[in-house]
Amino acid sequence: MKPRAAQQDVRFLMPTELHTTEAKKIVASDLNRDPSALLTDIVAEGKDHESRSGDVVIMNMIAKFSTLLVVLGRELDNAQRTVARLTWAIFLLTVVLLILTGAQVYFAYVGAKSDPIPSPAPSGQRPQPATVTPSK
Repeated sequence: MKPRAAQQDVRFLMPTELHTTEAKKIVASDLNRDPSALLTDIVAEGKDHESRSGDVVIMNMIAKFSTLLVVLGRELDNAQRTVARLTWAIFLLTVVLLILTGAQVYFAYVGAKSDPIPSPAPSGQRPQPATVTPSK
């Protein structure tokens, strides 16, 4: 049989309604904070273990770390949405540029058919200079 003191320690470490309520308050107040401030609070909680019992310190650190993970997850979600929007914008820009390139090639081909470039003089012959007559 376990001594009575050991049984009390086990019950003390079990989560109670008080611990759960306190953790919810910590998380609710920290959800809109900057991640670097949350990380600073976690380190400060770890260093402040002498003024409070170990389970309270650990509970507060876990609550703050969980909040940090939620905040970082939200920031990651926003960043991924931005990257997805930029990817679609690049895709649409590529399609527009492809259409413009096709139009330029088509009009260059049609223009070349209607107004052909004069062929150069056959080799060995010099092109005749154009004569200009002065007007009176």
